[in-house]
Amino acid sequence: MCLSCFVINPKTSTHQYKFILGFNRDEFYARENAPLEWHDSLLGGWDMAPGREYGSWLTMSRTGRVGILTNVLVPRPDPNGLARGKLVTDFASSSFSPEDYFRSLPLDQFNEFNLSAIDLLTKHGAWISSKDSRKTILSEDKRYVMSNARQLNSKWLKAQKIKTKFDAVDLDRPKDEIIDEMLTLLQDSESCGQCPLITEQSEGFVEKAIGMERYNSIKITGDERYGTRTHSVIIVDKKNQCTFVELDRKANGQWHRRCEEFELESTLR
Repeated sequence: MCLSCFVINPKTSTHQYKFILGFNRDEFYARENAPLEWHDSLLGGWDMAPGREYGSWLTMSRTGRVGILTNVLVPRPDPNGLARGKLVTDFASSSFSPEDYFRSLPLDQFNEFNLSAIDLLTKHGAWISSKDSRKTILSEDKRYVMSNARQLNSKWLKAQKIKTKFDAVDLDRPKDEIIDEMLTLLQDSESCGQCPLITEQSEGFVEKAIGMERYNSIKITGDERYGTRTHSVIIVDKKNQCTFVELDRKANGQWHRRCEEFELESTLR
């Protein structure tokens, strides 16, 4: 389960950016993973669970193709569903438009997911929820939140909270200041309390698994087995300079910060 907020081409006057994203990855602490690094021309953190190696929840290419994935919360996922972590890597390494890529997917073979596919070269992106193949074209200068609900900018309390906080971030500032504020936003562990929409969608699974008070927060803490284990921020400026920052939680509970900076290979229009 994950939570993300992002904007394409926000309108600013002095400090101009083409893409800004914050992302929290929620996962079992025991699940194997590799931290932020390059793999086969893609940059991201990597799932290394057996049979799922080098899938990801968030990845981007050197040419500005970005894949953002959140699983949809369901009470009984199919253990035989296809690995969803390849959805972001396959898009980012392809030349398909978001819509063509969505059409190529055997959606009924996956457990439910939300996927945003963004091509910064063409300034075009789209979001899909696999449940009913519902698609939304992503507008420029509009701030979005992806959660484990089946809706973009959902009414879940934790989604509304991160949206409110993200809306309040002043993006007309130097990159480092935005990164710091985004990381602070992503580390908010205050519970939003009870959320009937989450209870309804999960059919009570959340309460039985880790408890609503823990789950219903931007950063999930307080459970020894499961919680937020990665914070990521991506910023691409108007000069095509990309900064990808990751805070990654180790098994011992300590956090490590990594940063990759590079220039997108193609000239963005």
